[in-house]
Amino acid sequence: MVDVGLHKGVTAGASAGVKLAGAGWIILTVAALVLSAWLSLGALALPATRPAQEVPLTQFSAARAMDHLKIIAQRPHPSGSAELAQVREYLLAQLGSLGLQTEVQQTKVVTNILARMKGTGSGKAVLLVGHYDTVPHSPGAGDDGMAVVSMLETLRALKAGTPPSSDVIALFTDGEELGLVGAKAFVYNHPWSKDVGLVLNFDARGNRGPVLMFETSEHNELLIDNMAESGPPPFANSMMRDAYKLLPNDTDFTVFRDAGYAGLNFAPVNGFSFYHSPGDSLENVSDRTLQQMGSYMLALAQHFGNLGATPAAKGDAVYFNVPGMALVRYREVWVLPLTVAIVLLFAAIVVIGWRKKTLSPAGVGAGLLSLLLSLLAVAAITAIGSWLAYTLEGGAGVIALGDTPRTNLYVLGLVVLAVAATAAVYAGFGWVRAEELVAGALAGWLLLLVFTSVFLPGGSYLFTWPLLIALAAFAIWTGPWKMWRRSAGSVAVVLAFAIPTVILFVPLVYLLISALTLKMTSILLLPVALLLGLILPHFKTTTATQR
Repeated sequence: MVDVGLHKGVTAGASAGVKLAGAGWIILTVAALVLSAWLSLGALALPATRPAQEVPLTQFSAARAMDHLKIIAQRPHPSGSAELAQVREYLLAQLGSLGLQTEVQQTKVVTNILARMKGTGSGKAVLLVGHYDTVPHSPGAGDDGMAVVSMLETLRALKAGTPPSSDVIALFTDGEELGLVGAKAFVYNHPWSKDVGLVLNFDARGNRGPVLMFETSEHNELLIDNMAESGPPPFANSMMRDAYKLLPNDTDFTVFRDAGYAGLNFAPVNGFSFYHSPGDSLENVSDRTLQQMGSYMLALAQHFGNLGATPAAKGDAVYFNVPGMALVRYREVWVLPLTVAIVLLFAAIVVIGWRKKTLSPAGVGAGLLSLLLSLLAVAAITAIGSWLAYTLEGGAGVIALGDTPRTNLYVLGLVVLAVAATAAVYAGFGWVRAEELVAGALAGWLLLLVFTSVFLPGGSYLFTWPLLIALAAFAIWTGPWKMWRRSAGSVAVVLAFAIPTVILFVPLVYLLISALTLKMTSILLLPVALLLGLILPHFKTTTATQR
């Protein structure tokens, strides 16, 4: 009796110890994922600003640009207004003080301002574009005052240094808010339009946060390569470019793109609640965002100006940021071959699993079903949660990250709801083996990879690289090495494919919520379910008693 009781006590103690150790590994996993998410947002970090007297004349200074913004963003200046005429006179005076060749393009509807700095060679010109009109009720400090003053400061810095080989033309368009009228007038009616080899357009959908390069012309492979080589690459990914094509939004760049010009389009999106509102004022503009915009503008004008403006056209590129690395990029023609290779790898792993009796068609199907149900659950509960957030805010039409002191808490709460919904779904599939749950989730990821590879190739990287790593980790986890079946090994496998997923998705989701507001969280938080579909089954083995 004593021996039996002692044995039971030891067994119970060992079981409790294993469960305690398993809980520790879970906490470690969660901590690692949170840390990865935090580090991934480092790609969105803004540069520091310095007083004007500390910045060399050949560099961009947000402080110097802000002096211009204090003048042009005092009040709304819509197209055709007396206030716009005052801004125009100020811009012409500043351009004239730089000794630049200036022109005013007058049409029946708009008045564009142009300035040209001669280069040392004969290549095609680099065109800087920003619109100086506003909507009637907004002073337009962000949209598009930041771009306008960045152009002034960029031209000043270029004049202070060695001019690039190509001419640099600055086009301050009028009538952008009326339907891109000024850009159309330049493209189709001004002789300088024939000299342009590259367009760099700067607009705004907010007045703070990182400046995104969200749109390119067609055949952008060499454009992306040169953008990455011009200096610290902006936050950019080909998913934004493909997604933007599906939206009804337009900027002046639309006119140039449709006319066949090569170019890049930039804008900040944080502070969306101020967009086209009286709140788009000097007080709400981030000087660090202004510094980043101007630094990009100057570096790109110098780089492409010395290049002769237009790289030879090639194919399109897939590109994305990784913290601590240069812009990752590769040719879009590799998307489908990579997808085929991953499909074959998945098929091989599943077939081996069936032969070894570690996987079954029914189990994998149940795993896929659990992922689909979790996606539906996350979409439903976050839709309800975002509706409640709007209700608590008094029915506000816009709630984006940073809109109110509580907005980030709302987003965090919605993430917690998404985690809870996914966990609840997977709890109902406790009868399915962990291996089969993960295999089913991988099948769901594979379907998304195939879909994006065919219809949104620029966004395929979101699934290509996490899935490739996940399949390799899954093969190790289900392989003959028993050490990987234990807690430490299982956690290592989880982190191997979870961290790349977090790094790729978190900054993109953050920015999309900033731009599209909480209204879209039912879609934007679906990656939570996708990630947990690969993680949660491992916790079953992590907390299980090892024999």
